[in-house]
Amino acid sequence: MSLTRKQRLIIEKTKLEEANSMSGLDQASAAAGQFAEGALGVGDEAGAIGRGIGGTVYDVFNTDKSMREMLEDNFDWDRNIEATREGMDKLDEANPMLSKAAYGTGMVTGLAVPAATVKGGLAAKGAIMGAEGAAYGALSGRDEGRVEGAALGAGLGAGLGVAGGMVARKLSDIKADKAASAAEEAEAAVEEATKKKSVVEDPDAWEVNQRDRSGKVADTMDKVLTGVSDAIQRRVSPEAGLRVQRADETAQRINAKEATEYLDSDPMKKVIALADDDEQFKGMLLDFGGHSNHTNADIIKYVDDSLGKEEAGAMAKYLRWSENSNKTYNQKLGDSSMSGTNYLHTQKQVGLPSDKVKVKAEKNKFAIDEDELLMPTLDKATLERQRGLFSKGEVRPSDYANPLLSNATRIQSNNRLLELQKKFGIEDLDFGAPGLVEKIEQAINKKIKDPMLARDARNSIVTLLKGQNRVQNEWLQSFQNLSYAGTLAGPKSSVLNVHDLPVAGFNNGIKNMLTAFNKTGRQAANLERLGINKQTMGEFTQDLRRGWKNANTRGQKAAAGSKFLVDGLMNVSQFARMDRFGKRGVIGTVANRIKNEADAGEFTGYISQGFDQAEKSLLQREMVSSGGDITKMSKEGAELYDEALTLGLGQQQLISAAGRPEKWLDSPILRPLFMMRGFAIKQNFMLSQKIVKELSEGNTKEAAKNAGMWLALPGSSYAALNVGRNEVFKDDYEASPEEFMWSMMDSLTGPATFNVVGTGSSYSRKEMMEDPYEAIARALLPPGGITQSTLKAVTKAVYNQDAEELEAIITRLPIYKQMNAALK
Repeated sequence: MSLTRKQRLIIEKTKLEEANSMSGLDQASAAAGQFAEGALGVGDEAGAIGRGIGGTVYDVFNTDKSMREMLEDNFDWDRNIEATREGMDKLDEANPMLSKAAYGTGMVTGLAVPAATVKGGLAAKGAIMGAEGAAYGALSGRDEGRVEGAALGAGLGAGLGVAGGMVARKLSDIKADKAASAAEEAEAAVEEATKKKSVVEDPDAWEVNQRDRSGKVADTMDKVLTGVSDAIQRRVSPEAGLRVQRADETAQRINAKEATEYLDSDPMKKVIALADDDEQFKGMLLDFGGHSNHTNADIIKYVDDSLGKEEAGAMAKYLRWSENSNKTYNQKLGDSSMSGTNYLHTQKQVGLPSDKVKVKAEKNKFAIDEDELLMPTLDKATLERQRGLFSKGEVRPSDYANPLLSNATRIQSNNRLLELQKKFGIEDLDFGAPGLVEKIEQAINKKIKDPMLARDARNSIVTLLKGQNRVQNEWLQSFQNLSYAGTLAGPKSSVLNVHDLPVAGFNNGIKNMLTAFNKTGRQAANLERLGINKQTMGEFTQDLRRGWKNANTRGQKAAAGSKFLVDGLMNVSQFARMDRFGKRGVIGTVANRIKNEADAGEFTGYISQGFDQAEKSLLQREMVSSGGDITKMSKEGAELYDEALTLGLGQQQLISAAGRPEKWLDSPILRPLFMMRGFAIKQNFMLSQKIVKELSEGNTKEAAKNAGMWLALPGSSYAALNVGRNEVFKDDYEASPEEFMWSMMDSLTGPATFNVVGTGSSYSRKEMMEDPYEAIARALLPPGGITQSTLKAVTKAVYNQDAEELEAIITRLPIYKQMNAALK
């Protein structure tokens, strides 16, 4: 019997009222499903997992069920799948704005995770995802035609030229027979797109990541939003990228330990200050560096007479280190005819000749090859000195940088070169950095048989080498330090360091995470031995800063003073301690994985790709014979073990500049824009490898499994931490299952959008709903921190003629606000 118009209106009204009765928890769950559907096409599965977790959390808050009853009730897979589908459709009617926003954000996420993970190029991605999506839609037995939500995704897909298949899937109603045919086409497309070069002729050849080099969007993403070593992994070869990561992390750790031993002691800081303040001493150092008639004994005696025996001892220790370091570099990479004896590297900083010719050539694209610009500069320390002597009145010391610091900076740069030489197995040569990168390019090409990709890797390595010696303006350094002090330096932020453990479990296995702090894990995670005990903010400028009291210019004083402040606040707020806790947990997890795999006789996964077979065999023997006790390993075995540990840590944390994008390295003035995005950049790459890459290669089940595992472990643990810390440190917050679900969604939107879109707080969600363009624009700007708070307080004080407004400079600090809220 047909219905009358009035009856149909009543039915529609009833449906709308039922839809509008959705609870906040149901809306959050459905929004999470819409997000996952838009990003990956696995909204049903992800939503079902999220519903199980969310339901369990709800029961914890609201029922007296046992844990077994909760799990049985909430993790009924078929029921959760159906409920998720109904909820997502219902959300379209109840809150279309939220539905569109969640789905659209998911589509942005699908695009934000670089499309370069797809072998065969961007065109292959559209074909693969379109066919795979059609098949998925039919097999799921569900109408995928939410046209309004998909229209937003279609616009984004057309605008960026990727993920067209995802959009097509949402707009199509494909019958089962057509979908079966599409699935066959998808399988063929995946097989064709993922073909690898034959390695029969070279069993030691590396896996090659082939792709269409015309993918400008993907290239830009790699340069701007992917760490250098990760980008090489994706664009060129996993082995090449991981060797670059190993080399840079090892050099960073060596440099950190050597700086602590030879530069950071109080006696040596006084010697460095003497070189700033005493023209006679600085002149002696300049002449010494030019191989004059001054000896080590002359330098040490002057320090003894000026400062004392303790300082003279520190100077003698520094000179021994300098001589040994320069001697090693000259033998392996520099000029083997040169001696490290009676030498300090010096650097002129005033009265330098202009470089107009080079600047003009660089601006003229037709006058110079782009690759020429990516050639490391010749090490001027290997050239014969042309300057006169201070002792003869031919040199002004004020024209030169502090010789003790410039020499130490060169040693640190040399360490990075030497580690690259070692990791790529390059023989000794006398051509410095230019010769080294040429040899590395040849070594990579020999392994991957692709000159274009080998040149691509070489250019990225050069950017890494050059970028680490590009130092920010000191006032910009101060701004960054104050920004960190005004954002991270609080107990609320420190709590999130605990999240490193579940991420480590996601990467290395839950069982290894659960034993992270056993004997093997505790011994491995000696941060002092590894040289990663002091770095907490992911800034890797190679400027060896003076102490606050010894700074010369106002800029130096501001940079040193702000660094002193942020370090102090990091310690008081317990952020530094919690950061060390997180690092130890990750390293302990990795250590247990290495030990268990060594006992099983095979290394697998991410870490193993960074070592050749001989290295893996040696590490396996050392682990078995020592039982994982590093004190019982050989020197070579212990070094490999430490490199494997930090390689695992570097998968999810920034511990060297190789984890920073090329744009960060190239442009110090833009570095504030990358603040608070380091973890997101690392996690974005991690998810792109474990989810998007698997999906694009046709491994839909593996992608869905990894997505579900992320939600079940890092996602839910982040949600619990976020809800808990907001409850403790914000007096206007009330924990709820709804907030838990929003926070779990935030564990995906944060990494996927590089912390531009956040759903973990009601304030950020409200901002995004009211004016998404303004919210995103504000999120792209660097955090203001103390600088912003100070300007606001001063402006209000002047405008209101009320000096008490200046109190806000203190009361707006995170450490003050959060502790005050916790104590209420």
